[in-house]
Order: sequence, then structure tokens, then C-alpha cells
Amino acid sequence: MFNIKEELDHVPNKINIVYYIDSVTDVEVINKIFSFHKIDIIFHAAAYKHVNMMELNPRTAILNNVYGCKLLVDNSIKYNVKKFVLISSDKAV
Repeated sequence: MFNIKEELDHVPNKINIVYYIDSVTDVEVINKIFSFHKIDIIFHAAAYKHVNMMELNPRTAILNNVYGCKLLVDNSIKYNVKKFVLISSDKAV
């Protein structure tokens, strides 16, 4: 997130970019963000990686990777987000 922000801060644009670092599984936080902002595009890259580690922690992997993603998708639909970009190299579930 830091590197992306630093790079985008130097690109001239007329769009408002808001960065949040929080848990995608926190219903209150996610609802607050969606209700506070008119979101056009979401770039979602919050999945835990490293399958071998997630196999040892399946509850956490499912909570974050599945439930967190579903919470974002559900809110994206509810608040008419135009584009949802899921950035994924390897999901652990």
C-alpha cells in the first residue's frame, strides 16, 4: 500500500484516491467506508497468501479470504460500485 500510494502521489490526476488499511472482516469498518464515500472502483488485494501456512490456519484463511471478500462484494453491490478488481496471485482457500 505504501509503495502504491507513493507512486500514485506523483501521477497527475483529477481523481480522489482514498487508502484504508484495516480488516476486510470488520463489518462496522467496511459499512462505514462504503456509506461515507461514493466508491467507483475497488482494488481488493487482502487475501492471505502462502498456502502451506493457511493450511495450518484454515479458520483464519477462510475468515479473511472468503468472508472478507464476500463482505466487500456484497457492499459493492449494495452501494453500486462500478468496478471491483480482485488482485490475486494465489488464494489459500
